[in-house]
Amino acid sequence: MIVEREVHEVETEAGKFYIQILAAELSTVSKWSEGERAHVPAEKVKPRVWLSTSPNFEHDVEQGHLKIRGKAYTINHQLSLLVNGWSNESWWNGAYHNAKDKQLDRSAKTWDLLYDLEREALARWVEEHPNWETESLRYRLEANRDSELDEVRRLAEEASQAGGRAAKWQTRIEALIA
Repeated sequence: MIVEREVHEVETEAGKFYIQILAAELSTVSKWSEGERAHVPAEKVKPRVWLSTSPNFEHDVEQGHLKIRGKAYTINHQLSLLVNGWSNESWWNGAYHNAKDKQLDRSAKTWDLLYDLEREALARWVEEHPNWETESLRYRLEANRDSELDEVRRLAEEASQAGGRAAKWQTRIEALIA
């Protein structure tokens, strides 16, 4: 199921950024508890966003880009917020592309500038949306709930079909002993 979510805009000197809150990643990790003198399960939450220079969240220069030294660049990737800052989730495709849709090399000076502009936009956006982490977690919890409800519906249908098959066997048993 595709869920439409609000797209937020952040204006910068270099251009416009688009940010969409994504469902957080939720996992269980083992932590040492001095009180219990044992490892206990703990929930680990990684709130997530999708950041792009294009409102359609693609490397699309026509839809949106940043101008740096007269050249157009696009940014498009998903990020997680970790304890020590933002983490890029999209290294496989490269977050930063030039106007010819070529991935920028990490050693390029423009790469560092795009990184700084992106972090500036994220910082400004986080200031304006202080509850975004809760919203990201809520999206994950809703997705998990919906998945479990789908499983309940599937199992209920399966149980209903099994009940129908059992009734047919019972009919044969009754006919046999009648």
